[in-house]
Amino acid sequence: MKSSTTAILIVFVIFASTMTTALAAFVRIRMPNGPVNPDSYIIVLKSGTSMDDHIKNVAQISTRSPGSEFSVTHRYGILNGYSAHATGASLARILICPEVDYVEADGIAPIGNDLHQVNERDAMERDGVSVGMGDILGGNWGGLGVDIYVLDTGVNVKHICFDKRAFVGPTFGNYVNIDTDGHGTHIAGIAAGRPYGIATRARIISVKVASGRMSVFSTNLIGGINYASYESRQTGRPSIALICASLDFSRTVNRAVSTAISWGLHIVVSAGNNGLDASKFSPASSDEAITVGAFNTHSDMIASFSNHGSVVDVFAPGNDIRSAWIGSLGATMVSSGTGPAAAYVASLLAVVLSRDGQTTPANLSDQLKKHAAPLIDGQPWGTTDLMALLW
Repeated sequence: MKSSTTAILIVFVIFASTMTTALAAFVRIRMPNGPVNPDSYIIVLKSGTSMDDHIKNVAQISTRSPGSEFSVTHRYGILNGYSAHATGASLARILICPEVDYVEADGIAPIGNDLHQVNERDAMERDGVSVGMGDILGGNWGGLGVDIYVLDTGVNVKHICFDKRAFVGPTFGNYVNIDTDGHGTHIAGIAAGRPYGIATRARIISVKVASGRMSVFSTNLIGGINYASYESRQTGRPSIALICASLDFSRTVNRAVSTAISWGLHIVVSAGNNGLDASKFSPASSDEAITVGAFNTHSDMIASFSNHGSVVDVFAPGNDIRSAWIGSLGATMVSSGTGPAAAYVASLLAVVLSRDGQTTPANLSDQLKKHAAPLIDGQPWGTTDLMALLW
């Protein structure tokens, strides 16, 4: 009887010890303030963890648990993490894995929410060699040798403004790899299209992370950042990633941006169009990224829709900006928003990188602010008054 009781006690102690360990290792799911993609998560692993071993372990749990679902959607080398659709025992297993650093729900937000549909026209009458203001300001350099990764709704790469310098990259998400929205084409045109931008010799690489302006998932955006980071390292070319998404604050999105910048990728992001403090949004709140607000081109006042605050580095033109559009090879559209403003700054930086050669993202950001002019009015206290200029 004594031995039986002892055995029961031993089992109880082992069980209690196991439960204590599981509870201690339990990871809470971080939830953004806004809407989320149901059952979709970003799982970031601790340093030194084998992603393959971890995923294999969770997959085995899923196959042995009826009703449990587990499928990996993206792998992120810049995070040592991945995104997955997970339910039931699979999700429970992830949350108690000791190798998991944290888990974040897949946020959903607008990619730009810029104001479009103004004065659309067709520009087919423009010949392919006409000279615009971009050619004059960009000089002989014009972004030659520089790649601009546009993480957006896709790009109409055949538009005449790109002069065959735009290329289709990967798609992150279950989308057709063409721009059916127009936003990506519009900001790509401002960044490197003739005559809308000044980097008229730079290459555009379309990285589609959303089907439309109102629905970008953080999992897909991080996938695009991960791709641009690895691809730019492989090519060795000076490279800029242009991002106009404005998600609720996300530690994971900001972490991906920070890592990509530490690898040498220059990242320009829009401040957002909510008229709020940009520190509430990602990737605008990333310390290392160049965050761009919009000013009214008719008055040099901060645009009423532009986000603001201490995280904004510079302002750029954001009202009534004409650029390329979808629908024909020469279609154009007028747009207002911090997306066009960010694209303008990306264009400036491409010219400087082409002219002066590769430099660190931190140095280029410092040079941008050093040569900017204190001309913006009407911004809230604590927000910069710097207008981005070519130097």
